[in-house]
Amino acid sequence: MKNGHISISVKNYNNWCIISITGEFIIQNLFKVKHVFDKVEHNNNLLIALDLGATTYLDSSAITTILNFHKRCSSRGGTLVLMRLNKDIEEIISILGIDKYIKISEDLDQKT
Repeated sequence: MKNGHISISVKNYNNWCIISITGEFIIQNLFKVKHVFDKVEHNNNLLIALDLGATTYLDSSAITTILNFHKRCSSRGGTLVLMRLNKDIEEIISILGIDKYIKISEDLDQKT
């Protein structure tokens, strides 16, 4: 059973808003993550990177939340990029075919 520790930070880099999630992105943490996503969207950020480099675990609710946020970003003319995925999370994203819809990057310099 997962213990649910999470830390979320937001910073700007060039024209990008970077949301970094440290710890377990699981159902118990959805309210915190959605609150940050809503705040970033409310600030009219169009270039958003979700840094999962320090994310240790994703459950199905996290994946659904990422997909929904991607749809919201796209509908506003924005871009969501997933970055710094660890091997396990990258494999999950690939198996589910999410990488066909959301760009994956090691760093934002590849996307700017």
